[in-house]
Amino acid sequence: MGSASVQRSGKLWLHQGRNRRAMAESHGVLSCSVEIDDWTDDLDSGFTDRLPGLVRSILVAEQQVGPWDIALTFCSDDEIAEMHRQHLADESPTDILTFDYDIEPATGNRTGEIVISIDRAAEQANDASWSLADELTFLVIHGVLHLCNWGDASEEDRTAMLDRQHALMNRSNSQVGRDNAR
Repeated sequence: MGSASVQRSGKLWLHQGRNRRAMAESHGVLSCSVEIDDWTDDLDSGFTDRLPGLVRSILVAEQQVGPWDIALTFCSDDEIAEMHRQHLADESPTDILTFDYDIEPATGNRTGEIVISIDRAAEQANDASWSLADELTFLVIHGVLHLCNWGDASEEDRTAMLDRQHALMNRSNSQVGRDNAR
């Protein structure tokens, strides 16, 4: 199944509008709107309900401020492979693509899109011996860190980014435990 692309303010937004929900979270001088688009219909609403808070907590931990609009799109290997080919000239599926659109001129909001393959995440979760929700959380953290200007092109940068992902993952898991205890 291919993805329909829509041009918006000269930037590519990949949304198809299936199972899309927008949720806003605010924290201090940071405001964050998170749009969730599940093209697979496979995600549990309990998981997706936690995503805006996860994104906000990462932005807070990374000391980000101002208005943010972030889209999280969950798709199949075939769909992400098509996007990978279209935007990076690589025909292979990947686990995640992050599109940093920077500042939206019309609103002044920092905008970005994170696209995650649920198929690839399921394989990686099995390899890592953790749940699909944990792997998807780990990938969302990875994408948000990219939007916060973390890179992973060099081995040194990749190691630093993975260390930060694990630290944020541990923080996220401890927060979920506190929330469930209430």
